[in-house]
Amino acid sequence: MKLDQFRGQLRKTVALPVAALLLLVGALSLQLRGTTNILFDVERTDEMMADTQTLLRYIIDAETGMRGFQITRDRTFLQSYLDAQPYIDGLLQTLPGRIADPTLQSQVQQLTASYTQWRNNFAIPLLEASRSSVIFNDPGFNLTGKQEMDSIRKQCDEILRRENDSRTRGSQSARSQVRSTLIVTLLMALILGVALAGTTRESLYTVSDAYKHTLSELHSKTNAIAFEARRLETTLQAIGDGVIVCDAEGRVERINPVAQILTGWTQKEALGVPLETIFRLVNEETRKSVESQATKVKRLGSVSSLASHTILIARDGTECQIEDSVAPIRDEYGVLTGIVLVFRDVTQQRRSEDALQASQKLAMAGRLSATIAHEIHNPLDSVANLLYLLQQKPSAEEADHYLDLARQEIARVTQISRTMLSLYRESRIPVRVELKDLLQGLLLLINPRLAAQRITCEINLPTPVTIEGFPSELRQVFNNLIDNAAEAAGNDGEVRIELRAQPATFQPSGSSTPVGAIVEIADNGPGIPADTLPHLFQPFFTTKGQQGTGLGLWVSRGIVEKHGGTITVETETEGERHGSVLRVFLPEKIGGGGRTFGRRIGDSNQIEMTRNP
Repeated sequence: MKLDQFRGQLRKTVALPVAALLLLVGALSLQLRGTTNILFDVERTDEMMADTQTLLRYIIDAETGMRGFQITRDRTFLQSYLDAQPYIDGLLQTLPGRIADPTLQSQVQQLTASYTQWRNNFAIPLLEASRSSVIFNDPGFNLTGKQEMDSIRKQCDEILRRENDSRTRGSQSARSQVRSTLIVTLLMALILGVALAGTTRESLYTVSDAYKHTLSELHSKTNAIAFEARRLETTLQAIGDGVIVCDAEGRVERINPVAQILTGWTQKEALGVPLETIFRLVNEETRKSVESQATKVKRLGSVSSLASHTILIARDGTECQIEDSVAPIRDEYGVLTGIVLVFRDVTQQRRSEDALQASQKLAMAGRLSATIAHEIHNPLDSVANLLYLLQQKPSAEEADHYLDLARQEIARVTQISRTMLSLYRESRIPVRVELKDLLQGLLLLINPRLAAQRITCEINLPTPVTIEGFPSELRQVFNNLIDNAAEAAGNDGEVRIELRAQPATFQPSGSSTPVGAIVEIADNGPGIPADTLPHLFQPFFTTKGQQGTGLGLWVSRGIVEKHGGTITVETETEGERHGSVLRVFLPEKIGGGGRTFGRRIGDSNQIEMTRNP
């Protein structure tokens, strides 16, 4: 059988079943469209019934609340009436749009008029006469309200009855439609099956014989084209950039359009030319010639790529930076039969990388400037508080104490301006720090600010706790955390500061918790939103707008990590216990370095910043 005859027979064999299936699908589509329309009407009826039932429930709630108010004269009972009004009005407006039956639409309009009459003639006058006992005890007034409500309920029941009847009819029609669809489908499938069986049997036999003959011919040619298929596959996998295909001797056989543009050689000109002639490479820095890629792949016998800073010189002398990959093409016996070279122009990419590095350096300079400004702001803020305390005319002993603290803060500013060459201020030797004294001294400076905001500060520093650390940096940490807690609590808020020692405890697994101190700083503010928690300790992230730099918590975390400690944040944004707790753990002795990471704790909005050795 010739190829044209085979194709014609194959098309005939395939076309008959396809035509039969299209006919069957068309018939089914018509049947399903009718069924879908019926089901849509049933669904709309269900929605109408649900809305009517909901409307009736709200009307009953409104009447119940109004009757309760009439009996007890307690306005608390009016809440159910007031809550139901928006829903009743909304449902009365939307119900007519869901109804296709004009007679039922008039029924809904009559229901709307009846409810409006009950509200205007009974509910509203009862509300307006709440201070007078006349209307409350008027039998005629009450009887009229009852009759109007009974009429409303009857109208709702009538709407529900009619919609239910419509739904029943629609369901019966849908079932009948489904039965007819099933019968038609079965009949058509039977008729088409019998027709196809008779018409396609002979065609299938013919196609099968022709397929066997063709398959035998194709099998005899498979071995002859296997080598070319593998070669083409390697070329197709590398295409997309500049592609040059060479024979085993390194002479060009094929060069794609991108490679023609980059090298300046056309396919006709490059055919049979050695690769090193059209693919001239030099080192960008030394300007020395680079080994020919053909020679390199024959020497290595494997896939290789160019070294960095390699330049391709085109035929007209144009230069561009490139990246390439060269691979050998082998036959089924592993013998080298050709070379494929894939390369691309990365000149613009290198320029972009250089520009990005320059912008990153500028960004780091900006971050360093912002950090220095933030670090100097804290001691200057303390000096301002001390000056405020001195203006209050304290005793001579207190004034001397305030002056000593001010000198310490000024010395701290001087130290920062002289020694801060990075984002962290490194002290050389840690000392023993009494956290209770440190917190009390810090609170002495912060109390005026808290008092100005009428913030209640609960302080729980029962016993002295001594650790090893850097006092000025720890003061900065707790000043930042207390200041953040005060801002979160707001005016008339509450802040709690607690210090306690943590003894070593041994776990069943054999591990133990380190000895140290825990400082908790809590507020009763609104809490931290869940989308803010993952970014809480990131640099330059702030929720204070122009009032914040986004460095306080970041620097504080770095100082705590430097001491070998951890910061845990627990927050609650709902309920009566809303607020946040920042828990700082400081070990008794400073340990080695570590890295930090965050994780959720339990089901509440919590993040724990921990360190791994």
